[in-house]
Amino acid sequence: MWHYLVLLLGAVVCSQNSNNSPLSGTITSPNYPKLYPNFNESTWDINVPEGYHVSLNFSVFDIEPSENCSCGFVKVMADGKELGHFCGPMNSSAHPGNRQFVSQGNQMTIHFQSNFSEEMDGGIIPYKGFQAFYQAIVVICEDPPVLTNGQYKFLTAPGNLEYKSVIQYQCNSPYYYMVTPNGSDTFSCSAQRDWRDEHGGDKIPRCRPVCGKPENPVTSFGRILHGKKAEPGNFPWQVYVSRYGTAGGALIGEQWVLTAAQVLPDNVEKQDLNDVLVYMGSLNMKNLMEMDTYPVEAFYMHPNFNRNNYDNDIALIRLKNPVVMNQNVSPICLPSPEDEDDIYQKDRVGYVSGYGKTENHKVANELHYVSVPVASRQACKTYLNKKRPAIRYPSDEDKYLFSRNMFCAGFPEGSLNKGDSCSGDSGGAYTSQNRQDTWVATGLVSWGFSCGQGYGFYTKVSNYVDWIKSYVGEDA
Repeated sequence: MWHYLVLLLGAVVCSQNSNNSPLSGTITSPNYPKLYPNFNESTWDINVPEGYHVSLNFSVFDIEPSENCSCGFVKVMADGKELGHFCGPMNSSAHPGNRQFVSQGNQMTIHFQSNFSEEMDGGIIPYKGFQAFYQAIVVICEDPPVLTNGQYKFLTAPGNLEYKSVIQYQCNSPYYYMVTPNGSDTFSCSAQRDWRDEHGGDKIPRCRPVCGKPENPVTSFGRILHGKKAEPGNFPWQVYVSRYGTAGGALIGEQWVLTAAQVLPDNVEKQDLNDVLVYMGSLNMKNLMEMDTYPVEAFYMHPNFNRNNYDNDIALIRLKNPVVMNQNVSPICLPSPEDEDDIYQKDRVGYVSGYGKTENHKVANELHYVSVPVASRQACKTYLNKKRPAIRYPSDEDKYLFSRNMFCAGFPEGSLNKGDSCSGDSGGAYTSQNRQDTWVATGLVSWGFSCGQGYGFYTKVSNYVDWIKSYVGEDA
């Protein structure tokens, strides 16, 4: 049974039924309905059960009028503040009228005071006082906060927003996973009319994109001659970047695209961001061009990028709006330190996808991919030295640098296997599946000589994870 407390010097009539319905009661001034006495002070403290508000309104109000209610007043207080200070007849500015007073919490106080009357010197004054009715009404919360890329379900009666109703948040699986401030996905309607978890926290969970888990991953790790058309869900991180040409990129977070610095202009301040067009979500180039672009908010080139030799060929594009993940759009993971001795090892197979030129030197109308193995650093150096005699100008001697920020992959020159990235693929990701079966961005397509005629050179992404996270934070 509900317990409640009413402290008074006036009269109170309370009612309560047997099924624990909200409490109600009537509060009246002393002697009501007879005239109230002079020099009287009365206080009523109303406490209803937690999970209820107190609602109060005056059915009769007849207090002596006076300037600033100096000769008598009724004061209503709740939640540590005064809700009103009243006296006088109906239609006066100090009269409570038909107003309903509602507490935020489960307590309310009514204070009555009659001072020395100007009309009756110390005797009974000709005013009846007041009659007020109060009722405990159940707390109703607002609709629960909306979870972006997720939803909630009621664990109690569906749609019931009353006190102690319970909801559970869920993220849109399999494209998002939940991050909770306090480790709880369950929230209840509190007595304060908001939704709180079991620890009293009011911050709802967040749905973050699942990275490196394509819905339809490539399963063949054999060497594929020239390339193959991608199927839906193979490379959902694939981004097409257009700025006076064709380039690639990889989605690494809701608002972040990883690409090569060479595909972006040098002078960021003078560059019109509208010139950088970002597309994703379709395997077909024609369909892709008919889709809305993802507006660019900013881009950041590595400060040590050398356009002459492609060292530090890496950049970030920040999108204005978060991307909504689905089968055809989801991010690739960044490599972890534990991946270093795995994904960059000789003969470790990775995949490159893009809309660049095919072996027929035509721009692909469909997203293609090719599997290429990592080559040893010695093999890369030998190949590069072999190509140097063909360098036409002495000034180009330093152009073809093979730094520690790069690796090469593909097949030796003259091999029957000619799988390779090509013109138009720059900035696209070289991806590998690590020991945890998660796909990571091992490299970025950077530079090479003739397409399909030897090794291609890639930016080594693991060298830049700290730099990337300095911009994207936990969003990648």
